[in-house]
Amino acid sequence: MPVVIRERTAAALTSILTNKDGKTLAVTAEPGMGRDPWTYDSNTHKDWLLGLSSMNRQAILMPTLYHPVLGEKYSYLKKGDSLSFRFRYTVKKMTGIVYINM
Repeated sequence: MPVVIRERTAAALTSILTNKDGKTLAVTAEPGMGRDPWTYDSNTHKDWLLGLSSMNRQAILMPTLYHPVLGEKYSYLKKGDSLSFRFRYTVKKMTGIVYINM
């Protein structure tokens, strides 16, 4: 079953999958799409604007972002209302591993 993670638990608003051949697919929310944790000097950590998952709604492995999250802010739309969401996909083939000594 797909699990949707709250944006406040993610270090980055990105869902990433890599297969055993080193091919990586990621989906990332554009800057400004996530919540502001301190809107007008008040704690808004409870707000949930984005959800991240490594599976889509059909339980197929696919990096996925959800906006709006059902039942949360901006999910209650009226007839004729519109909502926009910006994101980008990244596809990369890893050709080798780089080790950094510190």
